[in-house]
Amino acid sequence: MHNYKPLVSIIVPIYNIEEYIACCIESIINQTYANIEIILVDDGSTDKSGEICDEYRETDSRVIVIHKYNEGLVATRKMGLNICTGEYIMFVDGDDWLEADAVETLTNIAVSSSFDMVQCGFVEECEERQIIVQLDKVYTELSNDEKKRLIESWLENTYSCITSTIWGKLYSRNMIMNTYFIVPNDLNIGEDLANYVKMMSIINSAKIISKDLYHYRIRNGSLSRGTDDDLKRGIQHDYITNYVFLELVNSPLDIDKDILYKWLFGRKKEYIMKNDRYFNESYLRYYYPNIETLFGKKIIIYGAGRVGKDYYKRFRVYSQCEIVAWVDENSREIDVGYYEIEPVSYIGGIDYDCIVIAVAKEELANEIITELKKIGCDIDKMIWKKPIVH
Repeated sequence: MHNYKPLVSIIVPIYNIEEYIACCIESIINQTYANIEIILVDDGSTDKSGEICDEYRETDSRVIVIHKYNEGLVATRKMGLNICTGEYIMFVDGDDWLEADAVETLTNIAVSSSFDMVQCGFVEECEERQIIVQLDKVYTELSNDEKKRLIESWLENTYSCITSTIWGKLYSRNMIMNTYFIVPNDLNIGEDLANYVKMMSIINSAKIISKDLYHYRIRNGSLSRGTDDDLKRGIQHDYITNYVFLELVNSPLDIDKDILYKWLFGRKKEYIMKNDRYFNESYLRYYYPNIETLFGKKIIIYGAGRVGKDYYKRFRVYSQCEIVAWVDENSREIDVGYYEIEPVSYIGGIDYDCIVIAVAKEELANEIITELKKIGCDIDKMIWKKPIVH
């Protein structure tokens, strides 16, 4: 059994990522584990992504390329599942990459004890930093009580070793075939969650290792920041929230209803906060005075507290305001959910016309201006005005 080398299918969904796809494919074809089939599914790319995939097919017989019309992420992954023949299956996003021993490490573990799923640690690759996420746990026989506990921990955003992401995992064929085909094709944001709640209801065994073998790339601008797209994402956010809630409220695992409804309320509140400009602009407490003075300028917002959030929402209403970055000294602890908050050092690498200091008190604003001067920012480009409070 030790020498058993099952075929592993690696499915890569691809859409307009010509800048990154070669790195992804190279990391897969150079795996130390050779018995793999690499399924590249081009979801109607309009750049050179499809051509790059074809080039790799010509040089490596393990590469299979599918070109299809654009249907979205879920349908693209399903296309790969429909043709794959591996005993084990992995998903790798087309702008991510693997460590060279990723497939070998995960497969050897899966084969050793017939695990339904093996999950590795991963590295979040941001432009200015890396965040390493490492977990370690073995579940040889997952009871319903343990599944229930894991899901409730996930709902409470506390400690759950089994993450909800679909990548960074090696699945047994039977496991993923019984979960992913149930995910609706039109669910293109949060589709991982739909797969996760189904997987947790049927999984019997899993191993989670701390070794970081998967690199997850976080790209500025990878999500469109247009107003219409913001609304579409909000609708999808609400869609996946309702989907997961209905799956769990009817789950035989008897998920704690108080925990589930608290999660539902939090998600709904987040949806409203993200999209309040579509519902009622009176949610805004702080207004920037004389906003017309910012028209036509490339703006950096400094501060992601209440003032910063209100300024961001207000600026987004006006197409004449171009937000090029949003920074905060505590960027690692802040996730507003609808825009990437960058560290202050990010300012040095971008073109801008002004830095709007988004705080309520003048004393704090002066402290921020002093710190910005220390890192070489032009004081003439720094703006603080006392917010108008409504």
